[in-house]
Amino acid sequence: MKRILIVDDEQSMRELLAILLKKEGLEVLTAGSRAEAAALLGRHAVDLVLTDVVLPDGDGLEILRHVKAAAPETVVIVMTAYGTSEAAVAARKLGAFSYLFKPFDVDEIHLLVRQAAQQRVLEREVCYLRAELDRAHGFDSLVGRHPAMVRLYE
Repeated sequence: MKRILIVDDEQSMRELLAILLKKEGLEVLTAGSRAEAAALLGRHAVDLVLTDVVLPDGDGLEILRHVKAAAPETVVIVMTAYGTSEAAVAARKLGAFSYLFKPFDVDEIHLLVRQAAQQRVLEREVCYLRAELDRAHGFDSLVGRHPAMVRLYE
């Protein structure tokens, strides 16, 4: 995991999270609104989006929907100070990796980012291994020129 987008209307929250995540060696982009986030997502590929639900021009669930439609492999963590368990379930159904209630513990952010990174590594390994299996056991590995084999290839 290399690049993270933080979306929160509170500048102090964006700055705190940016400092914490930069210490982990990550590149951090920040946005204060849904529109800013959309502009950044249009210009940059990100591995993880950490978004607040309540934004001045929409909600973070719209960002979640947009990210999952455009790049389903991107990990999205939703955070809010006004959340309910129903909202958390809705976010998870839309594909959120986690739903965080503010105020949260700094260690919780570190843990979630590490877990998200591990998930990305595992997903990439699964894709690689599936491709290798397809290559090893696909039609390319079959040999033979007998007419029955030629028909099988076709």
